Amino acid sequence: CFQMQREDAASPGTGVAASKRLLKYLQNICLQPDNTKYRRLRVGNRIFFESVYSTGARGILLALGFEEFMGFLECGPSEGALNYERLRQISDAMMMVNKTFKLMVENEAVVQPEGSDGYGRAGFGYAGQLNI
Repeated sequence: CFQMQREDAASPGTGVAASKRLLKYLQNICLQPDNTKYRRLRVGNRIFFESVYSTGARGILLALGFEEFMGFLECGPSEGALNYERLRQISDAMMMVNKTFKLMVENEAVVQPEGSDGYGRAGFGYAGQLNI
C-alpha cells in the first residue's frame, strides 16, 4: 500500500485510481468466490494493465497468492470456490487498501507515506541505515 501512496505522490491520481480498481477486483472475488471469471485477470486488458498491473497494486495481488500464468494473473483453484482462509486474506487486504485509499484522498498534499525518509525509502535513513 505504501508503494501506491508513493506513486500517487509522484503522479497525483495514479495511486487513487489503482486502489479503486484493485478494490473493485477484490470485491468481485469476495462476492462471488465460486466464479473463476473474477479470479482470472487478463494482463493484456488495457485498463487492468495501466491501473493495476503496472502499479504497486500488482504487489498486493501477488502477496494474496495470485500467480502469473499464460497472460493472466490467477488466484485459487481452476474450479470450485476459494477456501475460507483465502477469502479472509482478501477481505483483510481490502480493508488495508481502503484505508490507504482514504488517506490518499484526504491527504492529497502528503508527498511521502508515513515512515519514509523523504527520498522514497520507507523505514531507511541516509545511506541505507535503518531508522530506529
